[in-house]
Amino acid sequence: MVTEKFKRIAKELIQFTLKIGEVYFLTAFFRPLWMENGVSNYVLLAVLVGFPFGISKMFVLLPPASYGIGGGVGVLALDLIVGGLIGCICLVYNFIANLIRLMMAIFA
Repeated sequence: MVTEKFKRIAKELIQFTLKIGEVYFLTAFFRPLWMENGVSNYVLLAVLVGFPFGISKMFVLLPPASYGIGGGVGVLALDLIVGGLIGCICLVYNFIANLIRLMMAIFA
């Protein structure tokens, strides 16, 4: 017989595990970009991993219009970097929130 507490713990544990799996997949997928000659660039890793989580959280996405080709590419690169940094912050927040929810499900 499965109790409600066990269901809640299982649900929170699955969500936490899926979040870790997403980060691991993105880290492995972007490994050729953030690691060169055995040297790790952790800032680039944070931006690349955080981008999928942060691009939807950006309130203002600067449109690369009326800047010309150079300015448009620069604004697009700025959008990607800002989205990655926002995503890195959102990812850390999600990890902490999922961990707190998991601990509350276990101890409550």
